[in-house]
Amino acid sequence: MTEQQSTSPNKGAKAERFVDMGEGIIMDRARKLMWLKQDTWQMTGKCMNLIQVRTYVD
Repeated sequence: MTEQQSTSPNKGAKAERFVDMGEGIIMDRARKLMWLKQDTWQMTGKCMNLIQVRTYVD
């Protein structure tokens, strides 16, 4: 593969879709969502259901 084929003109746009906001938060600009780098198991050491997670986040 040549150098021209391996680089895509949209590569920069895709790289900017996910932005590290610091404090363990990733922002998805395309879908306007925020994600945690870790899940609740990694942070608390226990499983949580949807209701418990919503309480934990607030």
